[in-house]
Amino acid sequence: MLYFIIEQFNDNINIRSEIGLLVLRDVEKIKVPLLHRIFVRSV
Repeated sequence: MLYFIIEQFNDNINIRSEIGLLVLRDVEKIKVPLLHRIFVRSV
């Protein structure tokens, strides 16, 4: 089971996982609701 912590700071989207830290500046690619933190689980 992989879990990701998606945090949205201004225009930057940080995706933290067990693998490492991924920083995405392109908000249009990933549709993130107006929530501060979203926990996504994928089996």
